[in-house]
Amino acid sequence: MCSTGKILKVKGQLENYPIKYSLDSGASKSVISLRSVKKLKIKVLSSNIQIKIADNSIKKVIGETEPMLVSIGSRSCFLKFLIMDLDDNEVLLGLDWFLKTGAMISPIEKKLKFPGETLFLELNDDYFEEHSGDYEREELFISEVIDEEDIIDDDWPLEDNSPKINIYPEHQLSDKDYKLFRKSLSYVSDLFAYSINDLKSCNKGKHKIKLIQTEPIRLQPYRKSYAEREQIKQEIPEMLENGIIEPSTSPWASPVLIIPKKDGTKRFCVDYRKLNSITITENWPLPRIEDILDRLSGSIYFTTLDLKAGYWQIEMDEDSKEYTAFTTPDGHYQFMRMPFGLKNAPAQFSKLMHQIFGVRVYVEIYLDDIIIHSKTAEDHVEHIRIAASLLRNANLKIKPSKCTWFARKTKILGHIVSGDSIEMEDEKVEAVKKRQPPKNIKQLQSFLGLCNYYRKFIKNYAEIAAPMFKLLKTDKFVWSEPEQKSFEALKKALISKPILRQPNFSRKFILHTDASSYAIGAVLTQVDENGNEYVVSYNSRLLKNAEIHYGITEKECLSVVWAIKKYRVYLYGTNFDVITDHSALKWLMNITDPTARLARWAIYLQAYEFKIIHRIGISNGNADALSRPVLLIEILNQIEKTQSEDISPKYLDVYEDDNLMFYLINGKI
Repeated sequence: MCSTGKILKVKGQLENYPIKYSLDSGASKSVISLRSVKKLKIKVLSSNIQIKIADNSIKKVIGETEPMLVSIGSRSCFLKFLIMDLDDNEVLLGLDWFLKTGAMISPIEKKLKFPGETLFLELNDDYFEEHSGDYEREELFISEVIDEEDIIDDDWPLEDNSPKINIYPEHQLSDKDYKLFRKSLSYVSDLFAYSINDLKSCNKGKHKIKLIQTEPIRLQPYRKSYAEREQIKQEIPEMLENGIIEPSTSPWASPVLIIPKKDGTKRFCVDYRKLNSITITENWPLPRIEDILDRLSGSIYFTTLDLKAGYWQIEMDEDSKEYTAFTTPDGHYQFMRMPFGLKNAPAQFSKLMHQIFGVRVYVEIYLDDIIIHSKTAEDHVEHIRIAASLLRNANLKIKPSKCTWFARKTKILGHIVSGDSIEMEDEKVEAVKKRQPPKNIKQLQSFLGLCNYYRKFIKNYAEIAAPMFKLLKTDKFVWSEPEQKSFEALKKALISKPILRQPNFSRKFILHTDASSYAIGAVLTQVDENGNEYVVSYNSRLLKNAEIHYGITEKECLSVVWAIKKYRVYLYGTNFDVITDHSALKWLMNITDPTARLARWAIYLQAYEFKIIHRIGISNGNADALSRPVLLIEILNQIEKTQSEDISPKYLDVYEDDNLMFYLINGKI
């Protein structure tokens, strides 16, 4: 059959290469030209397929490809191509691709639509090329392709940062690793969610709210600007359509907030602070970020998976839905899925993820972040397969644009991590560069909160920040030269992108300790294969009121006992060195009539195997710098007591700049 029509072309990727695909839903199979196969060095598989073309003649294809990764916009899938001897570099997506992706094309509107997409891909001049001419189409194959420019760019640049596949820019995959990477994607491609419509319901549990009292709380809606009302009008229908919310007759009502995000967009949020105040706390410990980072040590390959709207994949318990009700200018609604801002949402989500994944040495979970790490590429593929199977069994979906694959260095929990080092995330360094001096106590607390999160990177942290810590103790905020110098010095320390080394548990640890009149400090180090000592972690704290009155000998003993307790997870069961500038520890281990406190310390230290190395103070600069002169304030101890690790690093910017936003999202109020 011969017909006249238009061939629409769309930019995309075939494997790692940029390409312009021809789209034709009238062709039963997708086809790639022999020229393209040779240019791409694609493996040709034998095939017995024959096709019938427009003149009813039978033509045998040259062969077929193995499944290849086809990416267009936010959609990716694996697809086999028939190989034909054509006159150009044609790569045509046929009906098999349309059926696999659910894509629909409108030549008149020049739009490409995928299921669940609310924004259609415009076929504009920059993105699509349109060609008119005569071509023949039959059931299986377009028998002739019109004359047009080469579809494949001549230089074939490798693009690692497609919207779909995020490979860390500093890392280039070898041919072997790339094949394994492709194999790993085949295990997870069915888990990709491109919109809310693609989400399912987790089958491992529902979120239940238990209250101290059952008398309904009904709050009046906050006043909204015209722009905010318009956003609410846009958000509500989409959430209704996708089963996130439903109309409600609940006597409960919480107000809606529209809060700006750092990318300039707005977030729809419900203020559940009153509801949270009468909610019974569910205790489930979030994993410690330090422990997660330690367990990544020695791994070479990293893949991070991010759940698509993770909370919205958890159903609300039927009896709890009414508590989540909120009112808008256009109606009263309640959540069918777990919303942001509920008091126990982070704990419930963490508990659920632990239930799904259990304890696996190659998977780390922090809320909806899934970190898969392995020592070999072959192991990594298998680990991804197992993780994908567990997600599939739980009906959970991931957001492909937020995932990274087969990275040697990747962003994890606010850090850049490789097999042997940890750095601050680049975005956080840039944020520090742009910070202006605080103008009030709240801004100062915010800045010190950010610095405290990364304090393990900063040598002399306590000394540098001392004037600002001191200011927090005063009743009046007066920013003067000492505070400004402290602020600039701390910024400089963070901007320098300090690097810590991952702990290597096959090497001996060295613990440097010291004490001053007001504080104690410690540095944990190791020595590499070249004999160079490197830092694993810095730490220090303010002495408590009673401890300030200890004699110097007791303070030195305290610094050692505290440091060993602090780094117990590294030191227990190993043989390590303790380097201090005082002979107090030797005295403690040999004392014949100790006080109760000293006896407790001595008994505690008996569980550890270490060698004491005495070093004069001037040469023991590592720990000295952390404690002399030093003036730490309650903020460090308070953060430790309230488990600062509960602050999700993905919300760190919110924590810095908008306390209300942080608390709303994490349900802390």
